[in-house]
Amino acid sequence: MNLSVEIYKKWVNGIVEYKDGADFISSEPIETQILQGFQDSRGIEFMVRKNSDRLTGWLSYAYSRSTITIDGEHSEQQVNSGNPYPSNFDKPHSLNLVANYRISRRLSVSSAGGADTIVTTRYNCLCQFPAELSWTLSPKPSGQTKSSENAGLKASVIDEKMS
Repeated sequence: MNLSVEIYKKWVNGIVEYKDGADFISSEPIETQILQGFQDSRGIEFMVRKNSDRLTGWLSYAYSRSTITIDGEHSEQQVNSGNPYPSNFDKPHSLNLVANYRISRRLSVSSAGGADTIVTTRYNCLCQFPAELSWTLSPKPSGQTKSSENAGLKASVIDEKMS
């Protein structure tokens, strides 16, 4: 069994975003509707991995934040009044599980799933939605065909939304 911890921090200067209230129908050139700013991403991930015997797989949890700040000298050169706001890649909490259990030499069952917290901003309001859950369970019988190629079958059950 392996345990790993990863910590990261990344800064991106010159990220491109649209102005607040950008109008794409007007005759103004598109370059007048965009601004450049700064993106700050950081996080930590914990992972436990097992690669032996009949049960293999991993479980991971990540806490991460990704914010953008576009703060120009004038209000028309700012997004969200110059305050940081979550980027499209902001997922504060993410939990993932992948497991494979070998029942016999020719039959194994795989399972994969996870839950993420989605954050969005709209009209200067930070909104956090409930976790989304995605889960797959796959029985996989396999064996040798007459031509010595592997034969297989996969059936999946997926639940897309957790209430």
